[in-house]
Amino acid sequence: SNVNGVVMRGEDYAPDLRKAFDKALKNIERQVKRHKGYLTDKARMKVQDFSFDIDPELLPAYADKEEMPREIVKTKKFNVEVMTPIEATMQMDLLGHSFFIFKNDQSGGINVVYRREEGGYGLLEPK
Repeated sequence: SNVNGVVMRGEDYAPDLRKAFDKALKNIERQVKRHKGYLTDKARMKVQDFSFDIDPELLPAYADKEEMPREIVKTKKFNVEVMTPIEATMQMDLLGHSFFIFKNDQSGGINVVYRREEGGYGLLEPK
């Protein structure tokens, strides 16, 4: 479900299709209530296209490590939305992702928020 530019996802399982749908809908309703304090009637967020490529010259430095996959099997292009770091953590939680790339509304830079293993969130800000 897309609500004011924020994607919300609900998922649940039940033996009956209607019960599964109702449970998934309740999951989305809980997300809306939890994030209601953050949702405002802002003007539509500015969006810029964002994509990146890995420099092939950097790959040989990591070629000896067997645990790292060496083949890029999927490339994804997406829009980077302008938002605050708090809004980015909300969007990340709503999508069920472990990290989220966004354009910081104050610095104008491309940032990444991520979920830390010991709890809380981290923010990556390139220099």
